[in-house]
Amino acid sequence: MRALLPLALLVLAACDGGSGTMKPGQDCLSCHKPGGEKTWTLAGTIFPTATSATNQGLSGATIQITDANSATVTLASNNVGNFYTSNALTFPVAVAITHAGNTVNMNAAPSGACNSCHTEPPLNGAPGRINVP
Repeated sequence: MRALLPLALLVLAACDGGSGTMKPGQDCLSCHKPGGEKTWTLAGTIFPTATSATNQGLSGATIQITDANSATVTLASNNVGNFYTSNALTFPVAVAITHAGNTVNMNAAPSGACNSCHTEPPLNGAPGRINVP
């Protein structure tokens, strides 16, 4: 039993108790996938700039998602900039992010793993972290 205690403490340290404030800027769906603790269909983090540090997430942004079947989901970024949903979505999706009167759009997001490309440094042609200038 004592041998399991370090493992249990490690798991608890990695978990945020369901508040959604885990690991801003990291690929949420690398863990939150089918068979994981919680399964998200789309998740990411919004930052003030494309090169912001992970502790600079932007709260209060509105994320409007429209999937390939015209189903819509509206989310808000939390206090660390994270947003996520478990709603069924058909990809690609269109995403509109609004904050302080400014809106940015992505018309054909191929998956819900937003931070897998929108990272620093960016991958797969993304312009950097998700941000609303």
